[in-house]
Amino acid sequence: MHLATALLVFLIAISFPARAAIRVIDDTNEAVTLDTAARRIVSLAPNLTELLFSAGAGAHIIATVDYSDHPSPARSIPRIAEAVASTLKVSWS
Repeated sequence: MHLATALLVFLIAISFPARAAIRVIDDTNEAVTLDTAARRIVSLAPNLTELLFSAGAGAHIIATVDYSDHPSPARSIPRIAEAVASTLKVSWS
């Protein structure tokens, strides 16, 4: 009976997702807190777009920059900016 109870408690526990807040310090030393993990991603560099796809997060990318063309599904993501060297020009049209 104890094994069945323990199994039931375990199954109930794993059926509810963890809801821990995510807290980071950004480049301006400001704390940013998210209640849950980000579900939409804007990639601001072609190499980051490729890394996101490699990590399995390609379906969450909602916008990227010019030259984000690898892997091939990245070519269909809307472009919001032109990244040239260290300059970034963003257009929100």
